[in-house]
Amino acid sequence: MKGVVSFQVGDHNGKIIADIEPLVGPVSWRLNAVGRVQFQMARNHAKATETNLRYGNRILIQFDNGLPAWGGVIDTPRTWEQGIVTATAYSAEYLLGFRQTDKNRLFSGASVGDIFRQLITDANAVSAFPVSVGHVWVGGYPHSPGYHYDNLLEIVQKDLCSGLENADFDVAASVVGSRIIFTANLYQRKGRDLAGVWLTEGHNIRGWPKLSEQGKI
Repeated sequence: MKGVVSFQVGDHNGKIIADIEPLVGPVSWRLNAVGRVQFQMARNHAKATETNLRYGNRILIQFDNGLPAWGGVIDTPRTWEQGIVTATAYSAEYLLGFRQTDKNRLFSGASVGDIFRQLITDANAVSAFPVSVGHVWVGGYPHSPGYHYDNLLEIVQKDLCSGLENADFDVAASVVGSRIIFTANLYQRKGRDLAGVWLTEGHNIRGWPKLSEQGKI
């Protein structure tokens, strides 16, 4: 993929263990959902190791064309064939799907931002959960929902961002020190203007695209 200037790999704890230069396929960002990317390396490349491509490793891709950094975790599928290894990574929102609420987790008169912050804090208190809380919108109406062993990603998608309020969320990636860090954010509305970025059918283009007309007229 054009525009990639850095592709860093971190272990399960985020500690950066390698800078690699794979062939990067299309990268997707999905509003209030999980994005995906596949990348390829030659099997005999010195950095195409099980340690670097291990499931659960964090990755951070940075671009020079105005697009925001893309961060996520490696998971299945992964294929080894014809001298090429193809790995798959999912954006950091994917991690929310690995946590659930406690039984009878009740809220009373709380904003969706308060609920969002507290559910992630709960997840971090139970076990090592690699997502911290960042910017949180605390507006909107008070709500009193209850959850019972419910999936955290589904709560955020279907309840906080579409059922109770029309909010947006993401889990952003950055490098702090020598670690890849994931931070969950909740917005009243997500969006920003980027200089030098034009989207056509979901793809970023720079300048006028090449057009080719063929056949009889």
